[in-house]
Amino acid sequence: GSLIGRQVELLLECDDSAQAETFLKDRLNKQWQPELVNQYGLLNGANPAKQFKQAKSWAQKYPSDATLQLALGRLALRSNEWQQAKDYFEKSLELSATTEAYAELARLLQHLGDDSDGAVLQQHLGSLTAGLPDLPQPEQSKLEQAKPEQANSEQRKPSQPQPDMPQPS
Repeated sequence: GSLIGRQVELLLECDDSAQAETFLKDRLNKQWQPELVNQYGLLNGANPAKQFKQAKSWAQKYPSDATLQLALGRLALRSNEWQQAKDYFEKSLELSATTEAYAELARLLQHLGDDSDGAVLQQHLGSLTAGLPDLPQPEQSKLEQAKPEQANSEQRKPSQPQPDMPQPS
């Protein structure tokens, strides 16, 4: 990786995500680099909504950057914006069909209980999600409570949280 990328890794090793976020933001505002955008999307900062807002502002300038769309999807997950995350992952895939974007979308669809889109991606889910960062996912049971007419007709069992994947409360 780059020297800048290594500096970010060192800041994170020192548990300074706020400094890492500021550092990445400043570097990206000076010089756009997809690898740094990816790190920004993976960064578990103290203020996910602020990070998400920053990345959205970059999307105005770089609307066709697939890495930025993937980062936006991940930041949307951190902000519990499930539909926006799905839209950003799909947009990233339209721009560049990467394994990471497919894996993020597949994992999200699985947690949303979206069988129509999910069935296509489901067969590859195990191998695709192995290297993904831990990000919040919607709980199927909460989504079903929000849509009682579906829950009553389908009587799905709530999904069990994955041990390596934190679930939103």
